[in-house]
Amino acid sequence: MIGKRIRELRRGAKLTQKELSDHLGVSASAVGMYEQDRRMPDIETISVLCGMFNITADYLLFGKGAPSSEGVPADRFLDGIRQQIDRQKGLLYEQLPGNRQRFFSNAEMDKLSDAIYIGAAMALGIQTRKDD
Repeated sequence: MIGKRIRELRRGAKLTQKELSDHLGVSASAVGMYEQDRRMPDIETISVLCGMFNITADYLLFGKGAPSSEGVPADRFLDGIRQQIDRQKGLLYEQLPGNRQRFFSNAEMDKLSDAIYIGAAMALGIQTRKDD
């Protein structure tokens, strides 16, 4: 039954399975399996889903209560983006000649994180500390 709620939330947010999977840090097939009740999201994924859709775990897991119609506060959304980028540290790299790779430094990841954060804030039309 959790699958039906995940699908409804995703569709209500006008997200594809791939877009949701990117935000959750899982594969699109994992999202598909969640929605088909063939796989249960782990606790971290449940937490991200609840924050992303501004719902309680009781609603997501058991259908108790009602989902919020308030949407997700911009600061929580931006914090979620920052957390997702932080999880990528040590995974992103630049492809070099000779099939070699140079992994991004923490400073480069911080710059990338800041750029995405500011871009998302601009898209949402809000002022951030980074804009100062």
